[in-house]
Parts: sequence; structure tokens; C-alpha cells
Amino acid sequence: MLALSARFSTNPAFEDHCSWDRSSEYAKESARLLDIRDVSLPTIQACILLGTVSRSEGDAAAESVYYSVASRMANLLDLANMPASNILEKEVNIRVWWTIWKLDTWSSAGVGLPRQMIEKNEVPLPIAEGYFLSLRVDDIHQSEIGASSETTSSLFTQMIILNRILIEINDFHKFLINAPGSPINLDQHEQTILHLSQKLETWHSSLPPDMQKTTENLHLYGSQGLGRVFVAAHLGYYHFGQLLFYQYLHECQHPTSHGSTIQLYAKKCNESEIEIKEARRRLERNFELLLQLRNYWPVLEISFEAFRTFREACRRNMDTAFKMDAWMLRFLYGFANKVEDKQVYEMAAGGTWPAENIGFSPSEWMD
Repeated sequence: MLALSARFSTNPAFEDHCSWDRSSEYAKESARLLDIRDVSLPTIQACILLGTVSRSEGDAAAESVYYSVASRMANLLDLANMPASNILEKEVNIRVWWTIWKLDTWSSAGVGLPRQMIEKNEVPLPIAEGYFLSLRVDDIHQSEIGASSETTSSLFTQMIILNRILIEINDFHKFLINAPGSPINLDQHEQTILHLSQKLETWHSSLPPDMQKTTENLHLYGSQGLGRVFVAAHLGYYHFGQLLFYQYLHECQHPTSHGSTIQLYAKKCNESEIEIKEARRRLERNFELLLQLRNYWPVLEISFEAFRTFREACRRNMDTAFKMDAWMLRFLYGFANKVEDKQVYEMAAGGTWPAENIGFSPSEWMD
């Protein structure tokens, strides 16, 4: 925790240390103290934190290793179903299991490796956050009816449902690029896109009233200390939609394309001039905020570098800049990875993801 938070400290002890460098000693000591022979919940939690530190530093390889260790331990222990002495302990185990499941989805996609956490039908969903936060160690007995009804009003549960759709989108993208020489059934391709799009819309429209994206709900969850979780859930919805429809930015440039999926995407983008101006203003503001956050999180430098690489690819050939291929998959999913120049990448061996390009050292960007 100190490795993650030291970058924000105003303590005079850090005056001579760049915010990027402040976490180093804490992270090294934490890694030294980690004992992977101790297969337990605390070790799993430590691996999650060390993986998060690695991710913030732009070290996707170390991140993947730590999350892999956490995944293996969770499976060895059958963590979500492990006997617990009280309902609080049981719910913590469930939430940690689902946290690893989510992290594994993102981390594995980011480094181009298979997922390790396979969802099991017998794993319970998390209960509502308010109910969870009210639990105490001496709450021994669980009300089965109460717990069952509470899962549907859990933000975490809604994010899990949404993450299942992301897995399908990931798998569909991998299917598209793994056989570049084989013919594509365009009807089947389009039906898959429509099916996944409908799943996203169903998730969004099925949210309980108190979870829908409104200013009132944002203030409500913010007052409960859950504002970030609320925002993350809705950002996930929009981001997964971007991942799904990104490839059609390439096809929408050609007026001869009239497929229903393309029309669906065009309809989603058909905003008024005022809304477009407002979106541009917000985009510029987001960019300014990211520049400020870059002072604290080295991984954002990789994101900016990836953006510059993508912009160069667009400048060279706008017709193929948005085409869904291995390079684009890496650009969309590899948040903590270097993205090579598109031409160099295509000349390399078969779209592999070399280890030396997974992550980076902050010192490379501080010189």
C-alpha cells in the first residue's frame, strides 16, 4: 500500500525524489517478504497488490506473473468455496476470487496469453456493497434469503456480468486474427457483433434504477465511498462497446458499405453538432487530466506513446488504420505494453508478443 500511495505524499522526506521513484524501495521490500510457499489468502492479497504496483509502473510482465500466482493459489484453495468461520470471512473469500477472475481477464488479454481463471457455476456472486460493509466478524449466520436478494443490487456483481461480455468480445477478436488467411463468413461475423451488442444493451437497460448512470446516483454512491466503483462499472460498459465497434471505424469511411452492423454503429455515432462539440471539449479535458496523472503513474507514459504510434499509423494509411488485426488487438488491450510501429510489427515474426516489449522501465522515460 505504501508503494502505491507514496507518490502522493507531501512529506518532506520525499522532496528530493520524483513521484515515479518513491514506490521502488517499498515495492522491493514487499516482494522480498512475499513467500509463495505460503498458499493462503494473505499471500493472494499480497500478490494482487504487487501486481497492481507492477501495472502502475508499466511492468506488464511482472504484473502477469503476480496475478498468475494469485490465480493458481485461488484455484488450489478453491477460495470462493473454502470453509469460513463467519459470513464476513466467506464474503471476503468470494470477493477476492472474483477480483482475481477480473484481473486475469484484463492481464491475460494485455500480454496475449490464455486466461487462468475459469468461471465455475458453484461460485457465489458478491452481495450488495452496503450489506457487505455492514458485516462484522461476529456475524456467524447468514440469511440465505437476504444474501440471495442482495446479490442483484451489488455493483461488483454487475461488473462481473459485464466482464463476461468482455470475455466474449476478447475471444471474438482473437478468432478474427488467428486465421488471417482463411475466408470470413461475413453474415456470421455480423451476427456475432449484433449478438454481443445486444448483450451490452441488455446489461445497460436491466440495471436497477439506483444503479443507472444519473447524477443523483453518482452522488449517492460517492457519499457511501463507492463512487469509483460506480464510475468504473459504467466506464466498462462504454469501453467494451468501443472495443466491439472499433473495427467499423475502418469500414465506415467507405460509403459503399451498407451492412446493418455498420449502420448500427453509425446510428450510435449520429450525434448533434452541439453534442459533438461538447464531446470534443470533454475529450480535451480528459487529455489534460491524463497529463496531470502522468506525473504520478508511469504506465500512462506507455499509453501516450501508444497513442503517438497509432497516430503515426493513421497518418501513413488511414484506410487500414482501424483494421482489426494482431497489431490493433495489442493496441486496444495492451495498456501496459509498448506498441511497436505498425510497419515494424508486421515485418516481425508472425504477430508474436516479444517479452522485451511487455512493459518498460520508468528510467527509460525519465532521461
